[in-house]
Amino acid sequence: MKGMKNLFIVSWALFLVNSNCVCQIVNQKSLEQYCNQNEKKILKEFNKYIVSDSTIPYQMFMNNSNEVFVFQYDEKSDKCNGKLIQNGNTYQVYGSYGASESEGTFFGVLTENNQVKGIIRWYYFIDENSQNNYDGVSLNRIENGKDFSSNLHLISTATCYDEYEIDMIGTAEKYRVNEKGFAVNYYQADHINFSYSESDNYVQGNLTIKGSKCDVYGIYMGEGMYFGSVWFNGNSKGVLYWDYSDSCIVLTNKIDCKTFESEVCKTEKPSNNTLFGSGGSGTNGGFGNDASSGGIGSGGNGAGRVRLNDPNIENIETNVNCTVYLKLTINENGEVVSASNISSKTTTTDQRLINQVISVVKREVKYNKEKGTGLVTVFLTVKLNAK
Repeated sequence: MKGMKNLFIVSWALFLVNSNCVCQIVNQKSLEQYCNQNEKKILKEFNKYIVSDSTIPYQMFMNNSNEVFVFQYDEKSDKCNGKLIQNGNTYQVYGSYGASESEGTFFGVLTENNQVKGIIRWYYFIDENSQNNYDGVSLNRIENGKDFSSNLHLISTATCYDEYEIDMIGTAEKYRVNEKGFAVNYYQADHINFSYSESDNYVQGNLTIKGSKCDVYGIYMGEGMYFGSVWFNGNSKGVLYWDYSDSCIVLTNKIDCKTFESEVCKTEKPSNNTLFGSGGSGTNGGFGNDASSGGIGSGGNGAGRVRLNDPNIENIETNVNCTVYLKLTINENGEVVSASNISSKTTTTDQRLINQVISVVKREVKYNKEKGTGLVTVFLTVKLNAK
């Protein structure tokens, strides 16, 4: 079993208490009748079966019913962790390879809020008819003696998605907004249109990619920041981060391990342009003598503009020291009208952290006024210390 790569169909045995997967606490004793001795040990001590190597990739699977399963396997320890998102509920899976009697089978404990909800088994399967030697995941679920089956297809090697992003992709449908009666915010650039409406912190919108309209479902995170997932014809196009502004914003679209940034500006009426610009992953250069002591630095002459204050970053928490490099656009009144991350320079990939910095900078940082200059570009470096 060692060394298996991305080849599979999965067979499950979940023992829950109702068919809607809105589960009551399952007595662990009642599950032991379905387990051998090795599996009983995992059932009793499931919280010891945690994959500690964060570099081990996940794989993500999904079907049209918005069931999502993500899974990682540590070959050195034989431990495995996963997550099942079903009907808007999220369940953690802790287990091991080799505990079950059937060869090639994984065994895990299904939990919610650290309480046991059921057990789960799965195994890899090679599909000779697939171009990549695999198609997806076949699920067989047993509840109250009944057998339920569903199929999921591979949508991503989710190495670069964190747990919040995985949950957003898995629960996107619940963030639907009836756009009628709600104000719609429109933004556009040469190669992109973006619009969204908001109700009770739920957000629904559209953006266009290569001439085709994509759906966006998400939430308002506070501090002027939004977070959602992107869908095209039922297929995931990753997650999207943006903020609110009456002028210009930066859309950050993260697909697997690639990040695309595009600046769009607010408009009263969308144009007919339907192409989404690639945006790249940041812009190099222009830093000049980067003075980053004291946490905040600035570089580039910015047409002689002078920054009058520093952003307050005391409430931004991080587990590691990192530096965020930003490209800013300011107007003649010294206001920051847009800010984008220079990912080739920034030393963190935590998009929520980057967006927090962008939000504070846009809200607080001011430059000297210079009438008649129009929009100019400056650069800002923000150092964050772990705390």
